[in-house]
Amino acid sequence: MDDNSAKQYLEIMDEEKTKKIYSKEKFWRKLAGHAKKAGLNVVYFALVLFFMTKSPNVPTKDKAMIIAGLAYLITPIDVVPDFIPVAGYSDDLAVLIFIIGKVAYLIDDDSKNKAKEALKKWFGEDVDVSKLDVIL
Repeated sequence: MDDNSAKQYLEIMDEEKTKKIYSKEKFWRKLAGHAKKAGLNVVYFALVLFFMTKSPNVPTKDKAMIIAGLAYLITPIDVVPDFIPVAGYSDDLAVLIFIIGKVAYLIDDDSKNKAKEALKKWFGEDVDVSKLDVIL
């Protein structure tokens, strides 16, 4: 996907039809309601990717891919339904890791630091993601 195609995709993402699937409000609502159940890995990776979409250093085509992955995370239709204990968020984690692999060279400290701050709401002040940062 070239940058022009990606810009067109993001313009489509702003239309009302697409907002039924993904919006930053829905993203935050899903995380707030499911953070503990989804687990630290899923939430941290999702937050890092979310904050990357706000960075001017991330190309539009990569933002489009990130938004598609975050949309998968918040949609109720999954390959593995979220209500299944332990395995419920494994498909979401796989999608997030795939996207992180594609955009890893763009991950900056600002996105990681913002994600770490947001994690404190659900996992406490002493949350430690140092082992996850090795992946990023």
